[in-house]
Amino acid sequence: MAQADGRTLAIRHIFSAREVVRIDRDWAPGLSVDEAIQQIQFELDGRLALSWLKGPGRELVTERVTVQSMAR
Repeated sequence: MAQADGRTLAIRHIFSAREVVRIDRDWAPGLSVDEAIQQIQFELDGRLALSWLKGPGRELVTERVTVQSMAR
């Protein structure tokens, strides 16, 4: 699962809630992480597809992030 935690996006295992990774980006100022993220989806290959608003210009950025199946 993905949850906003302050200015960071925390990725956790759904059943144990153990944290796997934290994603910190140059989110658009004045927006919460929830508001800056425009689209988010876990893909079948285990990666996280993420579209978010970057920086003061609120440029839309789309990326795929590899999420480890085990906590680091």
